[in-house]
Amino acid sequence: MIITLINAAALVAFAAVAIDMVLQIRRVWVRKSSADISVTGVSVRTAATFLIFAKLIVLRDVYLLIGQVSLILLVSMYLVLVIRYRHRV
Repeated sequence: MIITLINAAALVAFAAVAIDMVLQIRRVWVRKSSADISVTGVSVRTAATFLIFAKLIVLRDVYLLIGQVSLILLVSMYLVLVIRYRHRV
């Protein structure tokens, strides 16, 4: 029962972060500017997702790994867009 609740909470957390990332990616893409976004902050977020991924590999939890890989893809895409549109206003 507890494991089911924890898995459900993890799923909701991954979904919430993924929605946030998609909205941020969309915002940068539409505006063609990331002047008000910290590249350092996004870089730290990207590094953190890779560190969490490494921890999940040790745990060997396939479902969390799948969620983390999707999150890594989204955060990496966000970082690329932030860098790409950095100097546009």
